[in-house]
Amino acid sequence: MKIAVIIGGASGIGKALAMAFVHEGFDVYIGDVTVVDDTSQKTFNVDAADPDSVNSFCVRLSSQITKIDALVITIGGIDDGGILNVPVQKWEWMLDVNLLGTALLVEAFLPLIQNSDKGGILLTGSGAGFGEFERGSKLGLYSICKHAHFAYFKVLRKELQERNIQVSLLLPSAIKGNLAKNSAQMREKALNEEFAEKGNQPEGRILIDPNVVAADFVSQFLVGRVVITNQPMQMLKRIEDELNQFREYLAPGGV
Repeated sequence: MKIAVIIGGASGIGKALAMAFVHEGFDVYIGDVTVVDDTSQKTFNVDAADPDSVNSFCVRLSSQITKIDALVITIGGIDDGGILNVPVQKWEWMLDVNLLGTALLVEAFLPLIQNSDKGGILLTGSGAGFGEFERGSKLGLYSICKHAHFAYFKVLRKELQERNIQVSLLLPSAIKGNLAKNSAQMREKALNEEFAEKGNQPEGRILIDPNVVAADFVSQFLVGRVVITNQPMQMLKRIEDELNQFREYLAPGGV
């Protein structure tokens, strides 16, 4: 039986993806920072920003499985505000949960992925990771981290092509989830901040139930699609806007 490991699979889009992989006949294992009772043989607590936690998770899971056919990473943390006068601890936390955690998980599970006849990795990014920065979005630090994550995806894909390992990027748009709530809980624990949900979807935006799109996301991944999104035209527009802005930067006296 094929095996999928979903990190961040306890809620939101991660949970919906887990159920979609089950529907496709995969044996699914879930890791998540929000898991409290991890006595289950298939659900584990893991803090991807903590190398010791990732290593412990890898050891425990490796005692049960010998390969991974699909490693799905749907982790991240959001915060709002600008990038000036930001404490070092906030920078470190944001980079850990949005970039380093993904790298740690890939490194930890790469040997198991290589044991698969056709292993693949599905990273979850954000539209904030490319395109011209939206003034007034209050997501400067998050945007920087997601730009770095997008670069990580591109480099990882190139490096793993020679090993015949697929690397795809999921860009879900306007999907219901718990990112703001979970991030507030993580900041409360890691940074001793008062609980406050930040970075919520704009008021009035119509959000999509993740279960509506998850099956299509998984099917696209299984046929080898490199970039997967429910809003392709929106993503293309972001890239076009960035290109137009870059042309202005290059012009004499560029803005």
